[in-house]
Amino acid sequence: MGQAAAAKEHELEQQNGIIQVGNNGHTKVNGLDNVKFAEKAAPGKQVKNSGLTLVWQQLWAMMVKKSLYSIRNRGLILAQTLIPIGFLLITLIVIKTQPPLSTPPALELNLEVRYYGQLASSVA
Repeated sequence: MGQAAAAKEHELEQQNGIIQVGNNGHTKVNGLDNVKFAEKAAPGKQVKNSGLTLVWQQLWAMMVKKSLYSIRNRGLILAQTLIPIGFLLITLIVIKTQPPLSTPPALELNLEVRYYGQLASSVA
């Protein structure tokens, strides 16, 4: 097998989440040595991840992808950080500069006849 074909196969294995088990009983998941998976397959065979192993591998891949994206787009990081801070500062300034709220004066209870007419009473 040529180097190009081996590189292509290695790339496909990384994309598909394939575990490689070497002759020494150690495994490699996407190029990282890991003894934990050794009992899952015989030496020289390939086994696909499943269960929690697959979930962990997908989570790790998403974190690496997000990290690389963030490193490449520093302007976006600044915007995502500075815009919320700016809105927070504007809100705090508005709250501090507003006059304090005062309680309105109590309303007077007035039941005079001239306002409401003759009051009806059920007691004679």
